[in-house]
Amino acid sequence: MKKLTKLCLGTLTMLALVLQAQAQGIMPNLNTELGRYSGGYLRINVTLKEQLNSRALYQKFELEQVPVKRRASIVEAELQAIANRTQPSVLDFIQRFETTEPGQSMNITPYYIANTIGLEAKPALIKALVSHELVDYIDMSIENYLAPTLASCGVTSEESEAVASSPNGSEQGLKVIKAPFMWNLGYTGRNTFVMIVDDGTLAGNPALRDNFKGNFYPLSESYFSSNGLGLAPTCFGGPETHGTHTAGTVCGLARATNDTIGVAFNALWMGSSPIGTGCPGAADVLATYQKALNPDNNASTDDQPTAINNSWGYTSAGTSFCSNNYTVAVSALEAANVAVVFSAGNDGPSASSVHGLGYMKEGGLVDAFSVGNLDGNSANYTINSSSSRGPNPCGGAGPLLIKPEVSAPGTDIRSATGIGGYALLTGTSMSGPHVTGAVALLAEAFPNVSSINLKLALYNSATDLGAAGEDNAYGKGLINLQAAYNALIAAGNTPTPAPNPAYDIVVREIVNPKLVACTSTTAPVVEFVNLGTTTLSSATITYKLDAGTIQTFNWTGTAAPNQVVRATLPAVTTTQTANPHTLTITVNPAAGTDANSLNNKRTITYNIKPAVQINTVEAFEFSAMRLTKYTENDVTQDGITWKLIAASGLTGVRSAGLEFFAMARLNQIDELISSPINVPTTGNIYMYFNRAYKQRSSVFRDSLKIMVSQDCGLTYQQVYAKGGATLVTTAGNASTSWVPSLAAEWKKDSVVLSQFAGTSDILVKFVGKNGGGNNLYIDNVEVRNTLAPSAENTVLGDDKLRIYPNPTNEILWIDYENDNNPSAQITLLNTMGATIQTIQINQRGSGKQSLNLSGLAQGMYILRFCNASGCKNVKIRKD
Repeated sequence: MKKLTKLCLGTLTMLALVLQAQAQGIMPNLNTELGRYSGGYLRINVTLKEQLNSRALYQKFELEQVPVKRRASIVEAELQAIANRTQPSVLDFIQRFETTEPGQSMNITPYYIANTIGLEAKPALIKALVSHELVDYIDMSIENYLAPTLASCGVTSEESEAVASSPNGSEQGLKVIKAPFMWNLGYTGRNTFVMIVDDGTLAGNPALRDNFKGNFYPLSESYFSSNGLGLAPTCFGGPETHGTHTAGTVCGLARATNDTIGVAFNALWMGSSPIGTGCPGAADVLATYQKALNPDNNASTDDQPTAINNSWGYTSAGTSFCSNNYTVAVSALEAANVAVVFSAGNDGPSASSVHGLGYMKEGGLVDAFSVGNLDGNSANYTINSSSSRGPNPCGGAGPLLIKPEVSAPGTDIRSATGIGGYALLTGTSMSGPHVTGAVALLAEAFPNVSSINLKLALYNSATDLGAAGEDNAYGKGLINLQAAYNALIAAGNTPTPAPNPAYDIVVREIVNPKLVACTSTTAPVVEFVNLGTTTLSSATITYKLDAGTIQTFNWTGTAAPNQVVRATLPAVTTTQTANPHTLTITVNPAAGTDANSLNNKRTITYNIKPAVQINTVEAFEFSAMRLTKYTENDVTQDGITWKLIAASGLTGVRSAGLEFFAMARLNQIDELISSPINVPTTGNIYMYFNRAYKQRSSVFRDSLKIMVSQDCGLTYQQVYAKGGATLVTTAGNASTSWVPSLAAEWKKDSVVLSQFAGTSDILVKFVGKNGGGNNLYIDNVEVRNTLAPSAENTVLGDDKLRIYPNPTNEILWIDYENDNNPSAQITLLNTMGATIQTIQINQRGSGKQSLNLSGLAQGMYILRFCNASGCKNVKIRKD
C-alpha cells in the first residue's frame, strides 16, 4: 500500500497580510467589512487603551523571586482591576446608545485577559464607539478568520497506508528530542496540566482516554466550551481529528498496549475548540485564554495549564496581529507562568511566511514561541520545505527578527486520530506539540522555574542545524531535552526529585451511580488501578455527595501492580432535591506518597429519576431529553448523540433520533437510557416500540441494540440487536439526511422481557452504533404486562385466533380459543409451502403459543391453523 502524507497547517494560509501600526480607530479588516455591509451584526472586539504591562510585571516577579505558583492569581487580580476600572464606562455608553437606537448590539462579553469587550454590533454603534475616550481601537474578532485546520490539509504526491497502533512502541520524534532521557530520570509529565487549543479533541481515543483532566475534575474546568456542552464536537469531516492528533503528540499513551506517542504521557490534558467558528460549543480564543488563567474560578488553587499548544491559525485580510488584544493576552499568560507555544505555519519556503500569533512582537525573546517543522526521520534532520520561515513580518532587531524560535519533528508524525485510530500527518501543527510536551517534562523537573525560563532553556540549548547560528529556517535549531535539563542545572536550578513510583493509584471509574440513579440513596462503587511498583494492601477512600459531609472508607485487600480493584462504599443519601447530583470520590494510598495526585479522584454528575409505571407510553413529546424521562449518553464523546427530532408518520410531532448521517467517524456509540420502569414481580412483560431507518447504501452497517438493567445501571443484558439491512424499515437508499414522513416508513418492534419479572425496577437502554449510514428514529416506547392489541383476529368455525405482532422481528404470539375441537395444529411454512415448525394442540380451551423467528431470514411466511372445522392461513412478515 502507498503512503499518504497530509500537510496539515499549523496556521492557515493568509489571504493577505497588511502590516500596519496599530492606532486608535477602526482597523482595516473592520473597515473592509463596513464597506460591504449589507445588514445584520458584525462580530467585533473593542479594545481599551489601558492594558497591563505584563512584561514589566514578569520582570518584577523575577527580581523579587515571587514563587511561580503565586503569579497567576496576582496577574489575574491586576487584569481584573484594570477591567473594573475602565470597562463600566464603555458598557454604559453602549447601553445609553441602545436607548436611542435600539437593536444595535447583542452578545456583549467583557474580557479582562486583554481589557477588551467582545460583542456583535451594527455600524452606527461601531462608529460611535470609536470616539470614546477610553477606546484604543475596534477590530473584527479573530473568530471571523479562524477555520478548521483539516480543511487546509492537502495531499502531497506521496501516497500512504493506514497506520496502526504500535504495541510497546515509542515514536521516532520523541527520541529525536531526547524525551527518553527525561523518562529515564523519572519525569513523565506527572502533576502537570497541558491545554490543547484546536478544533476538538476526542477523549474516547485510547491514547488520550486515561489522562483527560475531565476524568478527575469537573468538565467545566477541563474542557471549555461557550455553550456548556463540555467536549465540543469537531464539526468538520474526514477520518482524522486534528486536535486529537496534536494532543496525542503532547501526552498520548495507549496504556493497554503501551503504545507511546506523547512526550509527557503522564500529564493530564485539558482543552478548548475555538477553531472553526460556528461549531456547536466552539469557544472564543480570548475566552479560552482567560479560562486557562483560572480554570475553576478559584484564585487560591493552582490548576492552570503548564503549557498551551496552539497548532492553528487564521486567514486575515488587512489586520496586523503583531500587537493587539490577542498578543496582550498571550503575554499575560506568560507572566502568569503558562507557557504558550505556536506552530509557525506551512507556507514555506518563502521568506517572512511565518504566521499566527507566533510572530507577535509583544514581550521578550520567547514569549511568541513559534516552532518549525523538520524531518526527524532524515539523517540530517532536514527542515521541511513547507515549514514557514522568517524574518519576522512584524520587524524587530537581532533575535526578535528571526523566526521561528526553534524546530521539532513534524514530518510523518504518527499520533492519535478520531475515536480509536492513528495516522501520519505532516506540518508545523505536528512539531509544535513536541515543544509543548517538552515544556511539561521540564516543568515537572523544575516546578519552581518560570515558563519563560523553561522556554529559554529549550531555545538556548537547541542543537544548531542549517546555517551556523540562529537562522530563519530552523531558528535556534532542534530542541534537545537533555541539553535543556543540563542547562537549567548549570543556571543554578536544582531539579525536584522524580516522583517515587512505589505508590501510584489512578481512579478509573465511578461504576455506581451512572448517568441515572433510581433513588436518593446510593452505595457508590469505585474502580481504581494500582500503577505503582509496590503491591497495595490498604487505601483511604473519601467521598462526598452534593453538599453533604465528606465520608471516609478504609479499604483493605490486595492490589498487585497494574491490578484493577472495585470497592463498594457505604451508602450515602443526598438531601438535594433538584437534579443534577455530583459525587466525588478520592482514593489515596494509606501509607506512602502517591506519585501523581492529580488522577486520584473522579467526579460524576447524574440525575435521580422517579420510576415510571408500567403500561406508560413514552412518545418523546417534550422539549429537552435529559430534563425528562430519558437520558442521552454520548459514549464516544463525538458531540452528536440522541436528540428530539421533528418526524412524521406517527401521532405526535417529535421522535428520539440518532443522526448517523452527520457522524464523520465510524463506530461512534450513543446511548439513550430510560428512567426506572416499575415491573411486576410475576407474569409476562413485553416491550413495544416504533422504529424508522432508511439506508444510505447497502455498504454501511449502522446498528441498534437494546439492553436491560436490573440493578440500576450496574450491569446490562442484551435483549435485541439489529444492524444493516435488518434495521431497515423502508426500501431504497437516501443520499441526504433522512427523516421519516409516512406511516409506512415506520415498523413496530416487540421484545419479550418476562425474564426480568421480580425486579422492582428496570432500566432500558437503546444503544446506537454508527456504521456510516443514515439516521435512526424510535418512538412510542412502551413496557407492558399485558399483550398489545392484536394485529390479527380471525375466526375458524366457532374458534378465534389472534396473531401478533405482525410484522414481527423476533417473537410471534398466537392466542387461540379452541373450545369446540379436541385438537388443533399450528404450522409455520415458507412461501413455497415447506414446513418450518409445527405445534400440536391436544386440548380444548383458550391458550397461547409463541414462535421464535429470530433465526429466520426477513420476508413473508404462512401461519396455518387447522382444527376439525378446517384450516386457516394467515400471512406474516418477519422484519
